[in-house]
Amino acid sequence: MPCVHHFENTAYAILVWEITETDKALQDLLHASSALHVELDAIKSDKRRLERLATYCLLQYRYATHLAIQYDAYGKPLLSNGDHLSISHSGAFVGVMLSKTDSVALDIEQLDPNAVVGSGRIFKVSKKFINDAEMTFVAPHDLVAQEFLQTVIWSSKEVLFKMYSKGGLDFKKHMHVSAFKPVLSGFLNAALIKDDYSATYKLGFEDHGRWLMVFASAADQVVSTSSTHA
Repeated sequence: MPCVHHFENTAYAILVWEITETDKALQDLLHASSALHVELDAIKSDKRRLERLATYCLLQYRYATHLAIQYDAYGKPLLSNGDHLSISHSGAFVGVMLSKTDSVALDIEQLDPNAVVGSGRIFKVSKKFINDAEMTFVAPHDLVAQEFLQTVIWSSKEVLFKMYSKGGLDFKKHMHVSAFKPVLSGFLNAALIKDDYSATYKLGFEDHGRWLMVFASAADQVVSTSSTHA
């Protein structure tokens, strides 16, 4: 189906596509170039091909033309016109975040509103990425709210990982999400502290029922200082 979410302000744009089409149907929507066909032929996974096609559909929807996706030395994507780009996909949903001026990061998590509480993947592995400080504001809530908070924390740390882009991060040790309430949309502060690097960002989060997203822009960096903490 077409783009199911499109938000834009002066700093960035966020677009989300829900994949319901076949490979051919998505290709038919695109102004495909020979380079794109070469790129697609190199992708062996059917799911990954659909995700890449949906990504290009979103970019074409936004720019009304085909733009190639390039990567820097750390594997962070950017567009051939120089715009900053972040890509995320989960289940049937694919999202992009775009900015002409600032580095951006987006994470999407597909949700199942009918799932049994406590049965989700993130809930089951939460001890691997939630630290003691975060647990103090998660634990007092009921299981429904806990699972929501854990999902937002996970997604927030994925966003920090993308903003840092250099890898080598421990999700419990190097990333710290400040307390926030289990509401459908809002903002939170999240810090990344590793070696001599320290930065805090204001992240946005939104629950859209069947999918949730967390996002950040370098323009929303609250603090950036040197640190001796590891």
